[in-house]
Amino acid sequence: MDTDPCQCSPAEVQQLLCELLDPGVSAQRAEAIRKRLAQCPECVERFTTERQLRTLMQRCCSAQATAPVYLRERITTQIRIVRRG
Repeated sequence: MDTDPCQCSPAEVQQLLCELLDPGVSAQRAEAIRKRLAQCPECVERFTTERQLRTLMQRCCSAQATAPVYLRERITTQIRIVRRG
């Protein structure tokens, strides 16, 4: 893993995280995304946070209820602000 500061586009990383955590992603594509994210410690941290957030949301919501996209984005943004602050 590199130790350089993250030079990744937040939008690009978010798109990759969503794709990686999509249950329908192929094993080959998931591996390619993991390799890409592993090059950046901040991206690995974002992946870990996103996975934990999704796990928590799944536990808290019934199978019939889904969190709106705007809510997930707002929560993710707040986590980033708190972690950096």
